[in-house]
Amino acid sequence: MILGVDLVGIEQLLSANHIAILPKGTRLDRSTHGPFPLTSGANLWVSRPAFLTYLHLKDVLATIRGLRSVGAGVVDMIRAADQKILFETPKQRRAMAAAGHRQVNGVDLVKMPRMGGLVEVPIELVASEYRSHVHDYLRPLLNSGRYDAMVELGAGPGDLIVTIARESRDTTIKFIGTEISIPACGCMLELAIAAGTPLLEIRRLDLSCPDLSFLSAFRRPLLLTSGVLCVLQPSPASLFDEILSKLPRFDLVALEPVSFEIAERDSRVRPLITREQYLSQALIPGLWPFLEDWVRCHGMIVERVIPDFSGKRPIHPMSLIHVAK
Repeated sequence: MILGVDLVGIEQLLSANHIAILPKGTRLDRSTHGPFPLTSGANLWVSRPAFLTYLHLKDVLATIRGLRSVGAGVVDMIRAADQKILFETPKQRRAMAAAGHRQVNGVDLVKMPRMGGLVEVPIELVASEYRSHVHDYLRPLLNSGRYDAMVELGAGPGDLIVTIARESRDTTIKFIGTEISIPACGCMLELAIAAGTPLLEIRRLDLSCPDLSFLSAFRRPLLLTSGVLCVLQPSPASLFDEILSKLPRFDLVALEPVSFEIAERDSRVRPLITREQYLSQALIPGLWPFLEDWVRCHGMIVERVIPDFSGKRPIHPMSLIHVAK
């Protein structure tokens, strides 16, 4: 997912969706907004959630760098990042508590989505289980010889793309992780160095106005998103237009929490998430109908759809949508 806002320089601030230059005397609720003074000549404000996420990612980056400096392996570094990202923010702790958390013989268990149902796993393994599920689906694709590149769009701190690249070191496929947040790109770089993944390239990319010209050199890339399309404001239309304009052939594996919308068009599906739960997370509605129309209008092939395939939280179950052109 796209995490955070880059608070580095005026240009980045003014281009970020969360920033506004406010007239003098404007009154704001300080519980939801906070000042981030960069210059004496402008009154710059950033939304409190975005600012806290930025600071949180800086903390994750510092943790990863600290572990690498003492020679820790990539598995330990990713596990430490998981702990901070999933469990150390109040929002995530509340989400885990609401997800049916319980203790058995001193082990904290939580339910996570898996192939349309919920399974109990130790809480510290939720994120690694999700990565394992995704890699299990992608492994035969990556070994098929069909693709010369794999690109994660909105890779966040990079745990998923680094894990996949690390497990695919014998291949000649080029792996690329893209992300808008500078601290998240830093996390990805540190993990890639520790993992020894020379074929992994890291690019800073804003998916709300993307430039994918760097992918034109590839014969057929495999694109991956994980909880990204559902947060692109106002819609992922500009991203999809850019994909079609730059890539004559590609596959897209999208992991997005849209099973409730799939169920609205297919009565056989029993979704783990309701429309109300989806909207309560400030996610963009209408993503599945958009994807269906996009595929139909451009003569693409739906390779596979797996509602509630996996996920890190019961309230955020990821459905897998695999399309090809």
